Amino acid sequence: MTVKPHSKHLAAVLLLALNGCVYDSTIVHYPREWQSADGVLIGDCPDLGGSYADNGDKYIESGVACASPDHAESLHLWNCSLSLPENLAGHSATADSWEVRQPGDNVLILTPVDHSGARGAAIELVRKTNFDCVAGALVTHRGGSMLGGPAATAVGVAFLSGGHSSLDRSFTRNTAGELVMQIRESSKMYHLVVGGAAKGTSYVRWFPTAPATGATP
Repeated sequence: MTVKPHSKHLAAVLLLALNGCVYDSTIVHYPREWQSADGVLIGDCPDLGGSYADNGDKYIESGVACASPDHAESLHLWNCSLSLPENLAGHSATADSWEVRQPGDNVLILTPVDHSGARGAAIELVRKTNFDCVAGALVTHRGGSMLGGPAATAVGVAFLSGGHSSLDRSFTRNTAGELVMQIRESSKMYHLVVGGAAKGTSYVRWFPTAPATGATP
């Protein structure tokens, strides 16, 4: 049975009230059955060049609960979407496959390709605006108050209540030519003198539809 995010947070609040604090951690390590990262770099960013399937393959073991669409955005949680453009670029779009090109370490271009090979409008991602590169991985980050906007957060602070959550995605390409994503969720909550925290990880891979292309000018 899948635990819905709002149920998970409610359970955490109840535990806080009963125990004073709670810490939940479900860290799933990189799947041993999957190939390791190929380590190819463009500058200090990983080379993700290639053509990949539209939908990914989620590893069976997961430390992240799937958030419903109405909670995922506001609480900075993963909705367990396996869409490549949604996870890599934050765009809801479909295609038969997606071509990833990197003219350099500051730009990544994601292009939809249909069954005939025709290409659609490209999505351009810019470093420091849409992504960054850390420790050999391309990383995207979302985070903020779990209470919503500034007004709700200010009210929460006034009543000594609040919380912060973050969602990080890290992308590499492995030696099998697959695009691999690690999901990392973390959240911290407090009310009066009690508090709690939770974190978890999950993995998704997108199979190549053609050999890796590498950097392209």
